[in-house]
Amino acid sequence: EIEPEQWTYVVVTVDGSHVTGYLNGNRVAEEFVGREMKESDYRVDIGNWHDHDRPFDGDIREVRLRQENLPEREILSNWQAVEQALLGAEVDPSKPPAVQ
Repeated sequence: EIEPEQWTYVVVTVDGSHVTGYLNGNRVAEEFVGREMKESDYRVDIGNWHDHDRPFDGDIREVRLRQENLPEREILSNWQAVEQALLGAEVDPSKPPAVQ
């Protein structure tokens, strides 16, 4: 679950028909979607359901879309860098943490 007023590092990877979700570097969900997900001309909606009837109530500070999946160890390493930045300094919630 995503906690209100807390930085949360969310990653979703898609490998063919296998979708994996991560929160703060930890794998929290896996699903086989029954068909291979391929490149398409469909638009990507971030922060809302595809029918636009469930908008995300919060701030999305940064989004990165990549052609290739990050390895699980890199997802965890990225979260650890964010977590260290959050623990090492006072955080202004209006700005994302500085990560090397």
